[in-house]
Amino acid sequence: MEIGNLSGVAMLLILALSSTNGNPETSATSVGNLTRSKSARQAESYYEKYEGLAVASNDLGKFKDLLSPILKRRVSGTPAHAAVRQHVSKTLTDYGFTVWHHEFKDRVPVVDLVIRGQELSFTNIVATYHLDNTNGPKRKKLILACHYDSLYAHALSSFVGATDSAVPCAILLDIARVLAPLLSKVENLIFKRASGGRCNRRVARHPREMENDTLGVGADA
Repeated sequence: MEIGNLSGVAMLLILALSSTNGNPETSATSVGNLTRSKSARQAESYYEKYEGLAVASNDLGKFKDLLSPILKRRVSGTPAHAAVRQHVSKTLTDYGFTVWHHEFKDRVPVVDLVIRGQELSFTNIVATYHLDNTNGPKRKKLILACHYDSLYAHALSSFVGATDSAVPCAILLDIARVLAPLLSKVENLIFKRASGGRCNRRVARHPREMENDTLGVGADA
């Protein structure tokens, strides 16, 4: 916030000086008064709009609460993966998002005697925040995506994928937590979490057939 204010003051000062003519002393005084007045109003407006948002987004305790249920081995098709899906879905529902699951099947590569190239079931989580003024002008949509399963290395692996992609999932949930009270004043926001790091052809090629006419996007693993 300090950097933003300093940039604003500097810009106002430069613009004011570039439009100043006449007596240097009078001009300097006028510029100083004008700059202080505008910068003060700007700072007041800035803090009123964004200070609460900055404070809310800097709650490490709440972020850890969102991350903890995800920070486990969560291979697609396992009970742990289902538990993470339930946590993500419930959290977004509690924040006021409409949540639905996009289920599909795909064949996986051969890894070992457990993951041997068979067909497995996957579930994408799509959460959309709907605005009340649906009869207004068409709004832009912001789509944030990550995958919520963890890599299967081998049967005895303890890999939990903290940065790939437990923390990104928690970040998206935290963004939803902070923005939920403000979303009625901004554009539609769609969260997409891809199971298995991909979306199937229906999502990729026919987004308008999906529920609520939303665009589905999956992140590559």
